[in-house]
Amino acid sequence: MKRREFLKTGAAVLGTSMMADTIFSSGSGERLAQASSTGSKDANRKFETCLSSYNIKGLDVTMPAEVIICDQTMRDGEQTVGVSFSLEEKVELARRLNALGIPQIQIAEAGNPRGRKEAETLCRLGLASKWEVMTGAGSKEWRSHVDAALACGADILHTNIATSTHMRNMQGDIPESEVIKRLDEVVTYMRKGGAKIVKVALMDAPRTEETFLLEVIRHLGKIGVDRITIADTTGTSTPEGFFYLISRVRETLSTFPRPPLIGVHTHNDFGLALANAFAGVKAGARIIDVCLNGLGERAGNPALAEVALGLEAFYGMNTNIRLEGLLEISQYAAKISGLPLPTNKPFVGEYVCADQSDGHVKAYLDNPWAFEGIKPSVYGNRRKIIVGIKTGKNILQYKIRELKLDVPSDQFPKILERIQAFALQNKGRALTDADLIKIIREP
Repeated sequence: MKRREFLKTGAAVLGTSMMADTIFSSGSGERLAQASSTGSKDANRKFETCLSSYNIKGLDVTMPAEVIICDQTMRDGEQTVGVSFSLEEKVELARRLNALGIPQIQIAEAGNPRGRKEAETLCRLGLASKWEVMTGAGSKEWRSHVDAALACGADILHTNIATSTHMRNMQGDIPESEVIKRLDEVVTYMRKGGAKIVKVALMDAPRTEETFLLEVIRHLGKIGVDRITIADTTGTSTPEGFFYLISRVRETLSTFPRPPLIGVHTHNDFGLALANAFAGVKAGARIIDVCLNGLGERAGNPALAEVALGLEAFYGMNTNIRLEGLLEISQYAAKISGLPLPTNKPFVGEYVCADQSDGHVKAYLDNPWAFEGIKPSVYGNRRKIIVGIKTGKNILQYKIRELKLDVPSDQFPKILERIQAFALQNKGRALTDADLIKIIREP
């Protein structure tokens, strides 16, 4: 069954209202031919969601069955200010990503002693995840970078070059007339060296003049590169603009017998990295770059958990990722990066599945779908009911039962006053079960 047919016929409406939500089952489709996926044990899984019934009505393109998710936590994630990973931490992270089912992991250039040692160690771990090693086409030392990446056993040889006038000076101020020539040299050198998969990333593509950018794209298709990534390096695209750009790239490459796979690399400077990644897929991209917890330089890259769950829940795609492991690996990334997860970080924050509003909790206890669109257990989290400033008798009764306490109802008003006072005196901190028991037992 095709994706669109599955989503339409698989819908079961809750209730009779015209505004009723719809439950969808997320399932897999036909595999992407060129994907090097590790695959999950439950690739054909289905899970319930309760999403807007307008999502399907607004989907005006045919989405692919699968995309390749490329994790860049060890490369772009380490470009986050204050973040650094030891080799031992990278090895452990690689093993965890592999166990999660991540098909592709990117690491930095191997052209320096530290990078060479890391690339050699990681590429020789024998994991199912494919290794993508970077090189810089604009660098004067590009040949040595390519040699080092090849020697390390990279599965995917990546090279990048800036195409916009704003950024070309970072790689030796290569003039526009030399960009195509340099890419010719680098790609030819990679092929002669035995590169398995050649990928070219065009940095700052959205701020590059369209005629020149498409000329570069057309030439890359002509010389037979395997993958082309369009990088919104400064995060300055809107989803509409990025959709247009990727559509033009796809159209340009469609004339070739074996068009390269299109990838997208987006940044969150305007808070649109996730939306732009999805817009790119809608327009024809088949690879998305991500970082755990949304790490990455400046405002970061799309978060792995948000990309994976968005693709599966909203668009019915198969990511081959073990979704129930997302919380655990996000917590590990927070530990080794030294950057704690925001408590309201989608899917993986400590209190993202929590509520302290009395009315909300009452509605949730009557109907679990009242304030959630996907079960927390799908991604390894759990629902929490928290006592706080908005707590009323419904939450208090629930917590008293949960803690197996015997508290007369005539004491509720005094207890609620104490809870409110505690919340005002302890801003930014959730009231724990121990705190509540202490408050209840106050004379």
